[in-house]
Amino acid sequence: AVSPLLVTHSHYLSLDVPLGFMLLACLWACWLMVEYPRSRIMAAAGLILGLTITTRASGALVFLIMAASYVLGARQAQPKANRVFFFWPAAFVLGLVLGLMFGYPGFLLRSDQTADLVMTSLTLPPQAGGAWLGFAAARFSDSLAVVLSTVGPELLALWIMGVVLLIYRRRWSHLILAAVPIFYFAAGITFIRGSLEGLTAAW
Repeated sequence: AVSPLLVTHSHYLSLDVPLGFMLLACLWACWLMVEYPRSRIMAAAGLILGLTITTRASGALVFLIMAASYVLGARQAQPKANRVFFFWPAAFVLGLVLGLMFGYPGFLLRSDQTADLVMTSLTLPPQAGGAWLGFAAARFSDSLAVVLSTVGPELLALWIMGVVLLIYRRRWSHLILAAVPIFYFAAGITFIRGSLEGLTAAW
C-alpha cells in the first residue's frame, strides 16, 4: 500500500508481488518460532517456506533466517531435547515437503529438473580476483540503484522505524527479521541472478 512499485507490479503478471507476500508470511512464521516455538508452528513454517521456494527459487534464502529464528526460539524456550532435535525438525520437514508438493510437485517428482530450475534463479560469480571484484562492484551499483530509486524512500523509512522500534522495546532476538532486506541485498551482489531477483520483494 505504501510502495508505488509493488502497486504497479500488481497489475502485471510479475512474481515480485506473490514473492513479497510469501516472504512476509515467512517472517511472520519466524516471529512465531521465536515467540511460541511449537510443533505446529514448525510445520506451518515449513509449509510456508515450501510455497515460497515454489514461487521463486531465490525465496529459499529465507531458510537461513528461519534457522536462526529456530535457534533463538529453542534457546529461549529451553524445551526437552527430543523436541529440539526430533519432533520440531520432523514437523518442519513435513510442512516443507507438503509446501513443495502443493506449490510445484515437480520439485519432488521431477528431481532431474529441480537443479536446472534453481540455477535459473542463481548466477555463480566469476573466479576470485579482479574479475570477481568487478562483478561484485557492478552488481553493487545495480542493487543500490534498485534500493534508492525503485524501492523508494517510504519503504526505507518504514524499515528504519521498525528497527528502531525493536531496539526501543529490547526485542533483540527479533532483529534477525529486520536483516532480510540486507541479506537479499548482499545476495544480489554475489549470486542471485539479476539484482531485482527477490530484492524488491524483500523490501
